[in-house]
Amino acid sequence: MKNQTLVEKTDLSELPEGDLNKVKKNIRKGAQDTDQRWANALELVHTAYEISEIQRPDITMESAWKQYEEMIKYAVQELAKARGMDDDWRMTT
Repeated sequence: MKNQTLVEKTDLSELPEGDLNKVKKNIRKGAQDTDQRWANALELVHTAYEISEIQRPDITMESAWKQYEEMIKYAVQELAKARGMDDDWRMTT
């Protein structure tokens, strides 16, 4: 009988709620700042992470990556709410 080793994989990449709220706040503020022109929602998200001084995750950070994807969706919603779907923040119409 072979020895088997149980390997438990723990993902500790998830951002704390307070950090995630900082990113959301900066996304919301950026979307509402009509003097700022965003190329797209992704640019807004990247700037929000940078202003919040939070490192953007890479694809190997499963939980943080999922949060990052949620922040992209949130940025699209906030830009659409603040500027409409026909504004120039959209890459395509």
